[in-house]
Amino acid sequence: EALTQESLFVFDPSDEGEESFLKRDEIIDAINKLTPVPEYAKSLQVLITPDSEKCIRDIIEDLQKELEQGMLDSEKGDIVLDKLKCMHELKRLDSDFVNQIVDNAIHRPLRAAFNDAVVLMGQDNRKEVRPRLVNLMRAAQYLKDQPGGVDKDLGVIVEQASQYLLEIGENDLEGLQKEKEARQKKDEEAAAERKRQNEEFQKQLAEAKEKWKAEEEQRRAAEAEEQRRKAAEE
Repeated sequence: EALTQESLFVFDPSDEGEESFLKRDEIIDAINKLTPVPEYAKSLQVLITPDSEKCIRDIIEDLQKELEQGMLDSEKGDIVLDKLKCMHELKRLDSDFVNQIVDNAIHRPLRAAFNDAVVLMGQDNRKEVRPRLVNLMRAAQYLKDQPGGVDKDLGVIVEQASQYLLEIGENDLEGLQKEKEARQKKDEEAAAERKRQNEEFQKQLAEAKEKWKAEEEQRRAAEAEEQRRKAAEE
C-alpha cells in the first residue's frame, strides 16, 4: 500500500476518538520529531511529463509567435503585454524547465525587434523603427515589475532603445510613462474590487456559519428534548 501505518495519523480534534486514535499532542510531537526535508521547495514543483512538456512547448511557441507579430505594431501594445503576462503565468508551475523556455521565448522577440530597429535606423526608416522600440520599452517596463526583473543583457538593449527613441521623439517616452501609470491605476482598481468582493464573500460566509451554528444548536436541543421525553415516558 502507498500509505503505511507508520505514515498515517488518525486523530479526533477534540481528543474524543477511539482508543486506537492518537491524541493531538502526540501528533504534534511526532511531527516535530520528523527529519526536515532538504530543499523542500523543489519537492513542490509540478512534475513535467513528456506529454505535458510537448503541450507546454506548443503553448509557449504560439505565444512567442503572437508576441513577435505584436512587436511590429505600436497599436498592439495591449497584445504585447497580454502575451507577456500569459507567459509569466506559466511560471506558476514552478519548474526550472518551464522558466527557461519562457525566458527564451520572451527574450528572442525583444532582441529580434531591437536588431531590426538598428538596421532600420541605418536606413533612416523611422516609421518601421518606432513600433519596435515602443513595444520593446513597453515590454521592458512590464518585465521590470516582475520577479527577476530585466536581465543584464536585455537591460543594455533597453538603454540603447531609449536613446534611439529620444532621437525619434522624446514624447514617445512620455507616452509610455502615461501608459504605465494608466495600467497601474487600472490594476489598483481591479485589486480594490477583488478585495471588496472577497470581503463581501467573507461576510456572507460568516453569516452562513452563524446561521448553521444556530440551526445546529436548535437541532441538538430538539434531539435532547426528544430524548428526555422518551426517557420520561419509559
